[in-house]
Amino acid sequence: KILFSDNRPNGGGACIRSLDVNSLTVATVLGNCSVGSGRSKYAAFVPGSELAVKFHYIAAMTRDNSTNILYIADSNLILRYDPVGHSVNLLAGSFSGSTYTDSTLLSSVFISITGIATTYDHDNKFLMYVTEVTSIRYVDFTNDRVSKVAGFITTPGWDNGYTTLHASNNPIIHNTIMFGNITDIIFYRMDNDTAPYFLVSDFGNPGTFH
Repeated sequence: KILFSDNRPNGGGACIRSLDVNSLTVATVLGNCSVGSGRSKYAAFVPGSELAVKFHYIAAMTRDNSTNILYIADSNLILRYDPVGHSVNLLAGSFSGSTYTDSTLLSSVFISITGIATTYDHDNKFLMYVTEVTSIRYVDFTNDRVSKVAGFITTPGWDNGYTTLHASNNPIIHNTIMFGNITDIIFYRMDNDTAPYFLVSDFGNPGTFH
């Protein structure tokens, strides 16, 4: 089955659906895509069961293949869907803020999430990176922290090249790379060191960081 997001304009409703490639049938897995069923961007997220939960705008999602946990970027929040527990819960982000903020998981503020990627390093530490339009941020569940690791928050631009970040222990803040419009981030490959590689798409131009 293939999972995909289905969004209505202006937070009017959003859901995640599945496509069965064998029977060519579509079913709603999470949320409600009915017009007017979504949450406001700055309204509290209420945890709930699969079809009762309300999303604002599902910008990205990724699945942990080892646990089948689904991580969802819902506008300014990071959510976690547990298919065993049949519930969706808030992991990171604050619905009440409108200014970029690095802080604890639930006090941090995302402006407009465009991508989310997860993997494990060689020490089996869970890694999550989130992209906004001009920056990349690291979500550290071990230390209860969200931190910027690359790019600028308020200065759009573009550098033709790539940046190297070591993310296995303490991410290095890299303020010299400029992004113009990051549209996605995906896990790429593991190297011989402790840090995985990710691919970032900026104005359609791919770059790597690790």
